[in-house]
Parts: sequence; structure tokens; C-alpha cells
Amino acid sequence: MSEVKPKEAIKKIPLSEIGKWQSGYAFPGHSFTSKKSGIPIVRMSDLKKGSLHLSDCVNVPKEYMVSHSSFALKKGDFLMGMSGSIENYATVKENDLPALLNQRVGRLSIHDPNVDYKFVTYHLLSDSFKKHIERHAAGAAQLNISSSQIESFEISLPQQMELQHRIAEILSTIDEAIEHTQALITKNHQIKDGMMHDLFTRGVLPNGQIRPSSSDSPDLYKESSLGWIPKEWCIKEFGELATYQNGNSFSSQSWAKSGLPIIRIQNINGGSDFNYYQGPISPEWHVLPGDLLFAWSGMRETSFGPHLWHGPESVLNQHIFKVTPNNALILNKYFLSLLMQWRINEITKSAHGFKDSFVHVTRGELTSSTAGLPEVLEQQLINEKMAAIESELSANNNELEKLNTIKTGLMYDLLEGKVQLPSEPKSQQSGYLPSSHATKLPIDVNDLLHQRGVESERIEYKTGWNKESILHTICAYANDFHNLGGGYVVIGVSEEDGLPVLPPAGIPASRIDAIQKELLQLGNSAIRPAYHTISAAYQIDGKWILVLWAPGGETRPYKAKKSLGKDRSEFAYYIRKHTSTVLANIQDEQELLNIAAKVPFDDRYLQSASLDDLSRPLIGGFLEEVKSELVEEAKVLPMESLSQQMNIAGGPPEALFPKNVGLMFFNEEPQQFFSDLRIDVVYFPDGAAGDSYDEKIFMGPLGKITQEVLDYIQRNYLVKKVIKLPDQAESVHCWNFPFPAVEEAIVNSVYHRSYEEREPIEIRIDSEGLKVLSYPGPDGSVSMDKLRQGKAVCRRYRNRRIGEFLKELKLTEGRSTGVPKILRSMKENGSPEPIFETDEDRTSFEIHLPIHKEFLKLEVDGSGD
Repeated sequence: MSEVKPKEAIKKIPLSEIGKWQSGYAFPGHSFTSKKSGIPIVRMSDLKKGSLHLSDCVNVPKEYMVSHSSFALKKGDFLMGMSGSIENYATVKENDLPALLNQRVGRLSIHDPNVDYKFVTYHLLSDSFKKHIERHAAGAAQLNISSSQIESFEISLPQQMELQHRIAEILSTIDEAIEHTQALITKNHQIKDGMMHDLFTRGVLPNGQIRPSSSDSPDLYKESSLGWIPKEWCIKEFGELATYQNGNSFSSQSWAKSGLPIIRIQNINGGSDFNYYQGPISPEWHVLPGDLLFAWSGMRETSFGPHLWHGPESVLNQHIFKVTPNNALILNKYFLSLLMQWRINEITKSAHGFKDSFVHVTRGELTSSTAGLPEVLEQQLINEKMAAIESELSANNNELEKLNTIKTGLMYDLLEGKVQLPSEPKSQQSGYLPSSHATKLPIDVNDLLHQRGVESERIEYKTGWNKESILHTICAYANDFHNLGGGYVVIGVSEEDGLPVLPPAGIPASRIDAIQKELLQLGNSAIRPAYHTISAAYQIDGKWILVLWAPGGETRPYKAKKSLGKDRSEFAYYIRKHTSTVLANIQDEQELLNIAAKVPFDDRYLQSASLDDLSRPLIGGFLEEVKSELVEEAKVLPMESLSQQMNIAGGPPEALFPKNVGLMFFNEEPQQFFSDLRIDVVYFPDGAAGDSYDEKIFMGPLGKITQEVLDYIQRNYLVKKVIKLPDQAESVHCWNFPFPAVEEAIVNSVYHRSYEEREPIEIRIDSEGLKVLSYPGPDGSVSMDKLRQGKAVCRRYRNRRIGEFLKELKLTEGRSTGVPKILRSMKENGSPEPIFETDEDRTSFEIHLPIHKEFLKLEVDGSGD
């Protein structure tokens, strides 16, 4: 497939060479008429970020469609305001017509038949065009730009119209996904509002069902000052439910360039423009992640009201209360935030200010407001139901943020010719895919197809798109019952006896976009809480396959719909057992709920760090080493998108934080976050009881120092001996310590140690053996007797993500293979059996590799053969 060279394919030309920018007509006010008898005229206020909103439009008589036909709009027209914000744009749809173009609204017309209209409209939405407007626009109060200034904007135009068309099609695919996700967000907000109304007027029965309404079951309710409320509830003032401490009044003289961020009104919803404070801190205005805040002065439906703080450790400015619940009445801060949110209209009845926009209340007005209060057990049930829908909304917002980030990067790459597209027309391409499939995974796809470095139970092959079965497997991987790190679903590959059948059967390229849209919908509606895979399409032997990566979820446990049939709404837990997805039984459910309370340390995100602490060169080096097709994209993707694609960042889109595993592998000095992330190698030339020793300490990224330690020991302390036997011609070769056993012992300690323990890994070498000491010992589910026999299977992996990266680097093979390999390597070398030691409380774990008996006669001096 030939590639188009940018110099031959793309030419910079002003817009005036291919089209014209038409400004609308100044319809006089005396011509306006009623909606019933008129035709809408499109003003700047009717343009809202891509769509026309004509509910409040002005109309003119219908005969204007004839007398002003040159201003009549048609389907597909791109419109943009010529004053104010660049965000005032829209594409005309069928249901917007008929309509006419008003003054200060411009329309793009293209007169060159070799130019794709939609391709040019994307140029007018690009950052380059925004900068062009900023350079040329006049007006102090607002931006104003003329038709000639717009027409002077230069675009990068591919000479082949087919390339223009395909670029526009790629970007349109992303726009469709964005529009779909925005619709889901709107729908889920409506569901949330309805759910909140039911929960805070009817409540939840002990069986988890919402109470029947007061009209259906009046015996379950009583009259109160708030109307009918459940009999078990009481009426309380907010002053009884919590204490309210106002923030500090920070003057500009107390601001600093670093220190703790100062939370102001503009930061309450994720604004990152902080001032900082370095002085003494009072507990009253010291804020930690998870604290409940109440902005008593702010914009209605945005900053005003309750907010759970998801940002970093901070200090609180005035106009915001720090709210501390009364634990005798309130379950937790989350429930109190919901209750306040529900009663916000009651709270603002006596508010001051412009009540339709900016409002503020006094402490007395807030504390005297009332609410119906359930018992603590019912509060927990309400929390669970609200958390489920809010989790779905969070997933929707994460998806929208991801799509917008992808679109921004693709617009620059495609419109400026930074990415080369194949020159054949789409009809001749077996491999044409829209942009949503361009992203690759941080893994070599061939490893999945040949089960290298990824255990078979973490891969499921599907010949086609069996969405119900795939949904259940995704749910099982998200639950990550054994903390293995989730798994992969490979669509387009048949399976026989657990092994993939190659070459792949493949799926049509035209189906991939539809499958991904269905996945998005299923992730929002068929899994609770909402969960989304990371997907990528690959062409293997001329066939397309789709790989779904389903990491262990941050908000497990997850339930999925048992059936996707019509009117089926029963949800259930699914888990992986060996290579199968199964319905969890009662015991499995209980265990799943227990383990879900604790996210493995390596998969938690660190709020004291930022994405700036992740090193792009280290990420790129890793992707290159593991032969990931993501390596080229990683050079240009924004770090927000790249870190999410690699699953090394977490948190809400407005406050992403790096995960611990990301900092361990992709920060040059991870010891600043994990003080004992190091490996100490100590050699005792005169034995452990001797007076001298050589020590070397390895610090740095975890994957790098693991490899460096292995290289260092192999180079300096492994010795080979050739033994000539009198009764045979061939000599016997042996090592003081076989490298495969040394490698497994060290990598095992890196994989399974606890990084919450303040103890490094220590490797001790002397004339009797090599010992690897790490903390703590094996999980309690591991039988030490079976471990010494090489038959133990760990049911709970301490570091699911670290193991994932070590496997990708080919430093470890798979689940429960390390100890058998140590035993086998020592036996094949003729060495004594290894010794595995832990104490009764399993606070530490030592692997002792005794030296080969032939070397007891030698002094280990670091020489070679």
C-alpha cells in the first residue's frame, strides 16, 4: 500500500482561493412576526457549540424566503458567529429548515468542485483558526472579524479529494461518538434526578427496593412539615446534622508560588488555576481529599452548594464552609452531600443575591433549613443506589473527555498533514478504519495471539461479536477476582481447545465502528457501575481483529445484565475461573465483596503526584521494547490520553492523577514517592560472619533496576565450572548459581513484595549461597509445603499491575510459574534444592539458593569460565 508524501499531497492556500464567506442579512425589527406564520432567522445566540437551538428564535414573514433567497439555509451549511466567541458555530440539520441567515452570522460556501466541504469546516474549528481570529479580530469588548479576514485564513489542502473526504469522515466518526456520549450524559442526569426524587421522598426498604408511593401504601408514611415522609424518618435541621466552618480569608499578601493550593469558588468544580499558601495551617480550614465543602456564595447549579473535594490536600478560602457531619445521625459525608443536594431549593429560598444566577446564604439560613432523615442503615442503601448512577455519569464524562482529547490530537495531525494516510480510495482498501480505531494498546498483539507473557485465563478468543457472552467476560475481567490485572477479549479469532486458530477468521472492517459504539452503550447500560474497555483494531494476515482490554476496575464489584433480551433487567456478578467466565455463587459473591473493598496498592492513584511526574521518554522506551504499536502515537498523544490508554492514571477527568504503578515504572526517581523502592545487593567475600562486604544499591524505575540487578549479578557473581569425569568423554558444565533460578527469585520478590512496607529487597551473596529477602511473606492462602514442592497456586496477587508490566518486559512468565522454574533450574544444574522460608506471621520471605557443591572448594572471585 503506497503512502502519500506530504510535500506532494498537501498545499497551503488561503480560503479565498476555494470558497467564500457569506455574511447574513440585517433583517429590520419591524419585519418580525409570530412563530406560527413566520420563518426563523438564525442569530448568533441560536448557535450553540455545533447545533442550532431555535426555540427562542425570531421569525420573519414566509415571503422573505423568496425575496431573500440568497440567505436561505440548506442542510449541511456550516455557520459561525462573526462576533463574540469562536464557540458560536453550528452545522444545519434537516429539522432546522426552513431558516434564513441573519447579520453577523457567516456561512461557508465552496466554489471549487475538487474540495470537500466538510474537510474545510474542520479547519474552521481548529486551533490554527482560533489563533488566526485572535491575531486579526478587532474590538475591545468582544471579538469581531470580517469576511475578508476569514477568507485570508490558510488551510493545508490535500490535492486528492479522496484524502480530504476520508479525513473529514474520520473526524466525523469521533463527532458522532461525542454526540452519542453527550446524549447518554443528558439521559443519565435525568435518571439521577428521578432517582434522587424517589430516594429522598420514599426511601429504600431493607430488601433494597424503593418503597411504594404514599398513595399506594399510605400505611408506610406519616404527615410532616415536609409533606408525607416514611414513618421511620424524622425531620432535622441541617444545623443538627453537621458543623460548618468558614474558610480563611487569604489576602493576596499571603499567596505563594508553591505550597498548598487555596480552594476558591472557581476551584470548587475542578478549576486548576490555584493560588498557594505556605504558612501555618489551622485544622478548621485544612482540606483533605474526600472532605465535604459547601460554597455558600456562588453560581446556581455550578459552584453554589455541596461538593465532595476530589482535588489534592489544600486550604480553604472564605465563602466556603468545611462541613463535618454529626456521626450520631449521619452515615458519612457522601450521604450528607446527597441530602444537601436534594434540599438545595429549600436552602436557597431565603438566599440573597440574583436568585436566578448568583446566590449566597448565611450560616443561619443554611442551618435552619430542614430535611427528612432516614436511619443509618437506610442511608447506606440510598448511598449504594446513588453511587451506581453517579459512577455511570463519571464513566460517561471520562469517555467524553477521552473522545475530546483524541479529537483535538487528530485534528492537528490530520489537518496539518502530520499523519500520512494511504492513497488508495476507501473502496479499494481492505484496511480502512475511522479514527476511533487508530489507537493501539501498550502490548504486542502477537503476544496475545500466541499466549506469550499473558496467561491463558486472561485471554478469551471470539470468532464474532457475541455481545452477551463478551459482556459477561468483560464484567468478570473488571471484577478481577484473583487480582491478575483483568484481561483481553480478542474478537475475530476462533478458539480450539483453548488455543487461538491462526490465521484469524477476522471481522469486516465496516463492523468495527458499530461494535465499538455498542460497547460504549453496553458499558453505560448493561454493567453496574458503568465500565468501559480500551479497544484497538489490528490487521493480521490481511484480516481485521478487535482487541478489548478490560483492566481490573477501580469501582468493583461489577454486575452485568444476565440477558440482553428485551425487557430483561436482572443483573449478576461474573468472575473468571481458570479460562472460563462463570456466574458467581454465593461464596464467590461474598469473597468478591470483601476483596473489592481494597484496591491493590500498585493500581491506586497518588494524589500528591501529577501527570507531569510521568516520563514520556520512559513510556516510549517501554512501548518500543515490548513492540507495542502504540509507540508512534505515544510521541504525540497528550499525556492525559496516553496515561489513560496505558491505564497508568486514574480519577475524574478534571483531576487525573498517576497511578502508583505508573510512577514506579515511568518516573526517573520513583523513590521520591516510594522511599524504599530499591534493591540492595550485598556480597560477603569472607562469609556472612566476615568483617568485609561489598554493597551496591540500585534505585530508579522499577523495570530498569530489576534488569540492572540481574545483569550486575550475572556479570560479577555467576561462575561456570567444567568438570571432566574419568569414565565419560563429555565434560559436565555447572554454575555456582543457575541464572534462571536467580532471575526468578529476584523477579518474584519485585513482583510480590509489598510496596507499602518500608523495607527494600535485599540480595545477600556469600560462599555458601545466594539469598533474596523481601517483605512481607506469601499470602495466607499459599501453603508453604506446596510452595516448597512447586505446587502452590496463589489466589490473591498483591501487585496485579506490576506483574503485568514485568510480563510485558519478559522478566516473568506467568501465574505461579516462578517457584517451579527455580526448582527445575537448580535440579538441572545439579545444585541442592532451594530453601523457601517465612515466619509464623509471614512478615518476610526468603529464597535461599545454595551454592553448587563443586564451588564449595572454590573462592568466588567473580571470574568467568
